[in-house]
Amino acid sequence: MSKARPPRRADASSGASPFAIRDRLTLLLGHIFLTLLWPAFNGTYTVKAAAGGFLFATVILTLYQRAYGRWLVRAVLFILYLFWTIAVSCAQVLIQILAHKTYEQAIVAYEVTADSDMEVLVLATVITLTPGTISVDTRDARNGGRTLYVHLLDGRRPEQFRAQLKYGFERRILELARE
Repeated sequence: MSKARPPRRADASSGASPFAIRDRLTLLLGHIFLTLLWPAFNGTYTVKAAAGGFLFATVILTLYQRAYGRWLVRAVLFILYLFWTIAVSCAQVLIQILAHKTYEQAIVAYEVTADSDMEVLVLATVITLTPGTISVDTRDARNGGRTLYVHLLDGRRPEQFRAQLKYGFERRILELARE
């Protein structure tokens, strides 16, 4: 019988509230609603009207909660970074296939800095979205943290992969979750 793991909570040192993510996502839903409602108020259903509604909703919600504007910018930058990483990984896998290269595949253990289930879930998901990598498993580490196991199509440089993960995806996810 497996032992149940107690839920992890963000501590005061990280500056994160346990409800920070939920609050930001609630504001994001309100933002989407205001953006879609704006063209209805103007009577014009164009891309320009939707862009105006997006800007209007951004201003209103940023006035309502100052940190929301910074969070929104970070969220957009995270999505752009994700798209860029997917494009680069697609190109690398395509080159590998066209050149008929075979690399040493590996499963790499990565010590996750994130402490909430949501942060680990998002990290594992974006890893799996990136071609050439698949999140395989997570385990609780003896030191109280978590270890994420990732299968790499090209496992010749696991330390480089860990560094890219730490300073790329994980840093950005933590910035979003703990703003």
